[in-house]
Amino acid sequence: EWVALINVAFTIIVLLLVGWLVNYVTRKWVARLVIKLSSKTSNRWDDLMFDQTFFNRLGMLLAPITVRVILGTITWKYSYIINDIISVWVVVASIMMVSAVMAGVNRIYESYPASRDRPIKVFIQVFEIFLWCAGLMVVISIFTDQNVMALLGGLTAFAAVIMLIFQDSILGFVAGLQLHGNK
Repeated sequence: EWVALINVAFTIIVLLLVGWLVNYVTRKWVARLVIKLSSKTSNRWDDLMFDQTFFNRLGMLLAPITVRVILGTITWKYSYIINDIISVWVVVASIMMVSAVMAGVNRIYESYPASRDRPIKVFIQVFEIFLWCAGLMVVISIFTDQNVMALLGGLTAFAAVIMLIFQDSILGFVAGLQLHGNK
């Protein structure tokens, strides 16, 4: 019994070290190489897209994927707990990676003169809010072992009841926004 527990503890420590190493290599070495290569190109968009935040978040995404691949070779009766934690880690890191890409797209767009008249930052922020809400639904579904669609259906029914209860307050708020917008 103790030998198995020590073996599992050692395996978890090795997994954490491998994940940290992948994250470190991505943040330090891959980032330096790609940033140096992109600064030597004639295009300006790659300089704006690939910043250090991009590679920090890429390292955060590659680390759990690497740990998941290694963990697939290990048989342990409680490995499903670690798999759930890694799944949540992948979801959050993926959302953060998409957010970094969207920030890069915004930096590229802001480098053009037309961006002064038509900024897209608000649209990117709305997209990120939607993305975080969807990610939260996926995380809840991972921890509860429920289908995302079942959770979404329950949330829709809850929203409908809340809208019925607070209908007058919501209409008053929208009317206030419209009056403020017409000034």
